[in-house]
Amino acid sequence: MKKALSLLAALLLSASALTFLGTTPAQAASFGVVNQDVMSPANYVAKGSYATTTPQGAPVSSLSAQTAAMVDTLPDRYLNDFWKGRLKTSTNRENFTIPIYTVDSSRADANWVTVKMQSYALYPDIHPVMEGKATASATGGTYGFQITPFQSNTKNYGKVVIPAHAEPGGPLPGGDKSMTVVDIATGIVRGYYVADKQADGSWLMGGGYLTTLNSPKSTNWFDQNEWLKTERGTSSVGGVMNEFLMAGAEEIAAGSINHITSWTFPSTRAGAAMWPAYQTDGKLSEAHAPKMGQRFWIPNDAATNAKIAALGLSSFEKVVVKNLQEYGGIVTDQNYWTMALNLQHPVTFTAQGKPNPYLPGGIVHDKHGNVDLINKIPWTLTKWGEITSSTKLPQFGAPTSTPKPTATPTATATPTPTATPTPTVQPGVA
Repeated sequence: MKKALSLLAALLLSASALTFLGTTPAQAASFGVVNQDVMSPANYVAKGSYATTTPQGAPVSSLSAQTAAMVDTLPDRYLNDFWKGRLKTSTNRENFTIPIYTVDSSRADANWVTVKMQSYALYPDIHPVMEGKATASATGGTYGFQITPFQSNTKNYGKVVIPAHAEPGGPLPGGDKSMTVVDIATGIVRGYYVADKQADGSWLMGGGYLTTLNSPKSTNWFDQNEWLKTERGTSSVGGVMNEFLMAGAEEIAAGSINHITSWTFPSTRAGAAMWPAYQTDGKLSEAHAPKMGQRFWIPNDAATNAKIAALGLSSFEKVVVKNLQEYGGIVTDQNYWTMALNLQHPVTFTAQGKPNPYLPGGIVHDKHGNVDLINKIPWTLTKWGEITSSTKLPQFGAPTSTPKPTATPTATATPTPTATPTPTVQPGVA
């Protein structure tokens, strides 16, 4: 699904029991509102799900040590001679990220737009034709629509609410141009892949997913979907709604990312995915290669902490290592580049007239400076999990079925990285 970043473009972007771990909001929570920042510490919507479990004590893969050693040098397979051994870990702040927009279709000022699915979209029926606008249901509960039954029809399209300021992630070469729209009036969540806004304000989508929230105005959107699974389709390679696992800008500025984090890797094991992911586009053949969806973490013990203390980490690297010890990360895509932490897309802030959090004047930059490179993350210290669909999770039980893998949509052929980065160019220039 993902298209390879050219090396220069990527450089300019910068490149079995689990226990619930609760967090304390830093400010008053505000749930179920338009333009809600769902990744802020107070408003994080996946608390109590798989996202906020701790990995310490979780089942470890028998190949964990081999995987850690392989990952430590994995970028060298894709970098040119100048960068081999020097460039290892970076961040994604636009490419490979998925902005999340909250809308309310019951409001008179809702921005209704026409959406049509591309002919190659695997699940065009995530857009049942909607007649009219939202009206109160007969029971006085949530708002409803007249919706046609699901049907496989490449011309199936209708009007939905998408913010006028919406933009997908990855507008530069290499991204999948994905975004997610949550309608708090209906609880319907739609994730889009290859989202292109047309000149007339309508949208043309290459694919996506649909799911519904049990309580879109509650403090936990996933109380009935603890594994963050979609009901139909996907807008990400693994099939997990990993947009809710990206590192929030306010979290980073506050010094604590209190949930599992989403990462892209140079590549992953071919033909193998690990729960909660169920599909992959990986190219690596080694049995110990990291798998799509595989969870990894850094132990939190005296010996490990002594090694970490000697690394001379930057303030942001300390935040990332702390997160990997408390929650860990999961592999969600391949980028043919480095291991890269997915950050919250800046449009959440810029659309409201706030500074881009990652540039001078923004909350992350003001606290940590440039966060494009995090080269000192100690990959040799990582543990690699062995999670299956039958792994017992005391706080919400185990899933009962594994989704059937679906074909991965491809909008265009994957290019081969050929460009050589210029050593004097600074990484992460947006």
